[in-house]
Amino acid sequence: MFDDLGNLFTSKTDYAPAAIFVNLLIAFLLSVVVALSYKKNHKGLSYSQSLIFSFILLSVTTSCVIMVIGNSLARAFGLVGALSIIRFRTVVKDTKDTAYVFFALAIGMASGTGAYTIAVLSTLMFVAVDTILTMTNFGSIRKHEYIVRFTFNPQTQTDDAYKDVFDRFLNYSHLVDMTVMSNDAIEYSYNIQLKKEMQLNVFVDELKRVEGLTAINVVTAKMDVEY
Repeated sequence: MFDDLGNLFTSKTDYAPAAIFVNLLIAFLLSVVVALSYKKNHKGLSYSQSLIFSFILLSVTTSCVIMVIGNSLARAFGLVGALSIIRFRTVVKDTKDTAYVFFALAIGMASGTGAYTIAVLSTLMFVAVDTILTMTNFGSIRKHEYIVRFTFNPQTQTDDAYKDVFDRFLNYSHLVDMTVMSNDAIEYSYNIQLKKEMQLNVFVDELKRVEGLTAINVVTAKMDVEY
């Protein structure tokens, strides 16, 4: 019994060079697939190339660490002590990025232990689920949202002129902000939803034809913003 307990602290797992190379290669290839999936399905403005690199490097590093630890409890405790010295201060801006980071770790662990079937099938499932959720815009309350800003001079004519354009092209419009300018013109910001996504350019052209309406600016609103 004591011999078995001692083996946990002194056991060494020797990998053949070919096995080490295969484990690291599998971790690298699968993490590249995950990184490409992240790049394709990413939304919003928080995209970072360094984060893409981190997925791949983290997966390969984890695979290496798992092989170093093997089944040695002493090595595992030593790793915990070493990592406690390092302070990670990087803030993950998107919660979805956190899921990718954890999965990159999972790939490295599976590859390092030689569980190739788990690593490959899990990667395929993870990428498929993320792609389906992205393509179906799962969880979004509204689709095709935009924020349109423009300056309107009420002395020229009433706001019914541009609201008529709103009625023809939009499912809904919500006034977000209104600022009175120095020249008595008013800057409006509306949260809008088009009836047809392909009509965005036509909608903007119609607004340009409204007398007294200038400085039109359309911004794509993030799909998953909660108001």
